[in-house]
Amino acid sequence: MAKRFHIVFFTSREKDLPYLAVAIRSLVDHFSDPAKLDIHFLYYDLESSERGKLLDSVADLPCGVREYDLEPMLGDRIEQPGFGFWAYFWIVKLLPPEVERVLYLDCDMMVYDDITPLLETEITDHVLAAAVDPGAIILGNQPNLAQWARENGHPYDPSTTPYFNAGMLLLNLRVWRDENLLEFLDERFRNNYHRLPFHDQDALNLFFGTRAK
Repeated sequence: MAKRFHIVFFTSREKDLPYLAVAIRSLVDHFSDPAKLDIHFLYYDLESSERGKLLDSVADLPCGVREYDLEPMLGDRIEQPGFGFWAYFWIVKLLPPEVERVLYLDCDMMVYDDITPLLETEITDHVLAAAVDPGAIILGNQPNLAQWARENGHPYDPSTTPYFNAGMLLLNLRVWRDENLLEFLDERFRNNYHRLPFHDQDALNLFFGTRAK
């Protein structure tokens, strides 16, 4: 089977769609072999007419673009404060087992170079790969997470675990499936998705910081 590269985007906000169109086009325009790209657009609470505008705007691109309505899978989670930050995790349930890695990108990204080397990063023994967040100390992300961890009895050592940003994540779906990591996170934050100040980003750093590349 020919090698495919899988990219994931998510939004539940109509205002994000123009930015998403730019993100997709910039990604494809710089990619070495865009015919090998599969773009997965996850959403809920978006009108079909607005999604249609997005798909029409990228219809000329030589890649696959598929949309997924998450609402039937998520149920009442989508009504809970803060859940939108977590929704992209459900890609684990949507793609077949032979897809072992995906790159998640925030909708407001722009790509300025070929990301093939990034997609081929070795992550066999890691939950994910991510970029260290240079503003984590200045903005208080990491100190706030460390304080939250102390108050809630979670082990977390900011001196040995760099804080990474969740706007771009190379996810090892094989590990997520084998270890039921989606279920692990959902069990801990179900009905309380706004519990952490930086939502999904804090949770990934807290539980998987030592297993991130």
